[in-house]
Parts: sequence; structure tokens; C-alpha cells
Amino acid sequence: MKKRGVLLALAVVAVAGIALWYTKWRDRPATRATPAVTRGATTAETSPPTTAMTAPQLRARVIVTVTERGKGPIAGASVRVIGEDGAPAVAITDANGVAKLEDLEPGDYRISASATGFVPAASPARTLAAGADEALALALEPGGRPLTGTVSDASGGPVTDARVSAVRMGANGRAGEAVATTVTAVDGTYALTVAEGHTIVSVTSPDYAPQARSIEIGPAGAKADFALVPGGVIEGVVRDARTSEPVPGALVEAERDGGMKFGEAGRRRAKAGTDGRFRIGGLRPGAYEVSATAESRRTREPTVVGLGVAEQVTDIELLVGTAPTIAGTVVDETNAPVPGIAVLAMGRGRDGARTKTDAKGAFVMSGLSPGTGALVSSTTVPAMVGAVPTRSSMSVTCSATPRPTTVGSRVRRD
Repeated sequence: MKKRGVLLALAVVAVAGIALWYTKWRDRPATRATPAVTRGATTAETSPPTTAMTAPQLRARVIVTVTERGKGPIAGASVRVIGEDGAPAVAITDANGVAKLEDLEPGDYRISASATGFVPAASPARTLAAGADEALALALEPGGRPLTGTVSDASGGPVTDARVSAVRMGANGRAGEAVATTVTAVDGTYALTVAEGHTIVSVTSPDYAPQARSIEIGPAGAKADFALVPGGVIEGVVRDARTSEPVPGALVEAERDGGMKFGEAGRRRAKAGTDGRFRIGGLRPGAYEVSATAESRRTREPTVVGLGVAEQVTDIELLVGTAPTIAGTVVDETNAPVPGIAVLAMGRGRDGARTKTDAKGAFVMSGLSPGTGALVSSTTVPAMVGAVPTRSSMSVTCSATPRPTTVGSRVRRD
């Protein structure tokens, strides 16, 4: 493929007032205490909020048509769409074999389909841009083996509407892309059609800790029963750091130490209600980093919450304040805007933000942590943006300066 140059013109905008915030509050201890089970700073004291520089990001939609190969549509098939955060969305096909999954965040997705009497199938990973409305088709082959079982709670009662997912493990020990999924009936039973071989089966339900186990699927199929235990709960409120007023609609994330397992999201999310309160349930025991964002506001540092088996931690207070914003435009060597380019800001530890350029090649990322990080742009074939051609990135400092800083760099990409 012919190479061409790409110029990433970035306007690094540190929101007015950050200087005051950063110098005044950097070494000041938190003024609000959190429960004893929490560790780490939660405060994000700031100067008065400035005018937001971002518009709400457009969501994406994907329409999936599931058919029997060489024949007609399959009604009642399960379509599973999973993004980078590991939280799957599932929809059932209608009489025409069509399933619609809407309100998806822009990003990279894996899509698979399954149905009774058919071997599960998956499409190649695809990227959904902001505002995308895409369609794809998946053809299933007849066959597979039955996997059945019952999901109950610790008392023996059935768990209804629990999500059961199964994926065949490859020779390299990695999970495949084609995932079969279903939900339990009112009596807690489930039935899936899966490929023969070594399979990982997981069960998730909002109020229970997720479970997963390894099952060998033979010519006659297999049976796997699960007994779930109640999950842990983290509850609290999101407040503005300056006014102490509740922040309605804030997005709260709890990320578990130790990474993600199949069938279990690496981070769990919840949206605060009109009173700023949030609840995240169904959590495994462990340590969780809890943070919140609300447009251009965010928590300065995550709060670490330790959970025991079925433990409930309440009255967590997350304070959000104005944080740095990075804005810019991606253009090619002719200075024409380049739409649909992924831009990633990587900060301290797991912190960062990701977006894509719009039709005019522009992008905005807000709610970032102060400090120095890397800014990366990529196309269909990943390409790093930096002073050195390929395999490098641009260092960007979200500092305390109140004046915008403009930086640029040129690299080659395929």
C-alpha cells in the first residue's frame, strides 16, 4: 500500500483556572473522609468550572442479520457485541433474522451470533465511529453440541435471566471469537449449542458474583450447573468538588485489580441518578479502583475500595472537578482533514481517553488528569504519531498553563 504522510495538528488546551487548582490543591489533604475500607485520595478540588469545550459524543449503532448458510434468516438467534471494556450487549433476532444494537460507545467491537442447532460464528473485529450506523451479516452452519444446565443461588432457588456464555478455547490456549450466549428461564435452566472441544462457560447476573469454569464438550454434549453467591456492592454519591452539589448523570467506573476474565467485564459502570447517587452490584471479592467523570469534570484520583464476599460498601463520596482538555485536528499532507482517525491520550497508569476525529478531522478529549502522557493516532493499520517516523508517540503535558499550546508532528503510515 502506498505510504503517505499524516500531520497531527494538536491544540492542547489546559482549561482556564487549572494553574490555580494544581498549585493550590496539589499538596492539600482531602477535607472529606471516606469509609475506613477505602484507600487513596478521592478529592479533585478545582477552581470554578469553565465553559465546557465538548459536545456530547455521538453514539453508534450496528444492525446484524443472522442466516443459515445458503438458506434463510434465523429468528431467535442471540447476537453478542462486546467492546473494549469487556461489557457485552446482547440482542435477539426478529422474524427476519435481524438484531439491532444501539447506543454503543465509539470504539472497537467483536460481534458473534449463536442459535439452537447451529455452530456459533463471529465477524472480524470492527471499529464503530461516533454516529456510525453499520450493518453486517453472519451465516451460521448447522451442527454443534448441546450444553445444558441449571443456575441457582446459594439457597438452591433458581436464578432467572442470568447470562450464560460459552466459548471454545483454541490450541494456543486463548478463547475464540465465536461466543454462544443465552439467558436462564424462570426455573433457572439454560440450553446452548456450542462447538465440540475444551470450552469456558461463564454465568453473570446483576446481584451475584460472576462464575466461570472449564468444560469439555464431547460428541454427546455436556451439562454444567452453577450455584451463585451474592456479589459485593459499592454505593455512594458523586458531588461537585467546588459546590458539593450532587452531579446527576455522572459516569462511575469500578475497575477490579487483577484484570478481566472471560464473561466478566474488566470494569463495571453505573450512571448516577438525579440525586448523584450510584450503585454497582454483582462484584467479586477484591480491590476496586472507583472513579467518576461528568463531561469535562472528573475525580482527581480513584478511590480504592476493598470488598469481601457479598460485602456492601456504602457512602462512598466521589468529588469531580474541572480537568484538562486536549483538542486538535488531524490533517493529511495536503492539509485536508482526515475523518475517522482514532486518537488516544495515555496518561498515568490506566488513565487516558480515546476518541475519533469527526467529518472535519477535529477531536476533543476532556476530563483528563494533569501530567505528561502520550498522544497517539491510528488508522486501520495502527500508526504512532511522533517526531520519529512510525513506532513512536507524541509526548503531551496537560500542565498548569492557562494558555493553549499548539504542537505538531509528521510521520509515515501505510
